[in-house]
Amino acid sequence: MSTPFGTLLLDSQKNTVLMNSMTLGFSDAWVFAGFALTILSAAFCILYGIRNWNSGGTEKEGDYREEIQWEREEIELIEKLP
Repeated sequence: MSTPFGTLLLDSQKNTVLMNSMTLGFSDAWVFAGFALTILSAAFCILYGIRNWNSGGTEKEGDYREEIQWEREEIELIEKLP
């Protein structure tokens, strides 16, 4: 019986043994898992970026007022310096 990680065989005592063969050119199942997870995470990042491309970019009405007030206070403090 063949699995993605090798071939199941019976040894001389009739026990099932997994014979490790190359999976898609990868010598180990962990190497294959790392490669697959890298591809999946890249695809997830791309889809997430496309989905949330322009969301959250709106500013509130009072944002500029607070920044202008802060700038005025900063200028006043600088002018008071010797």
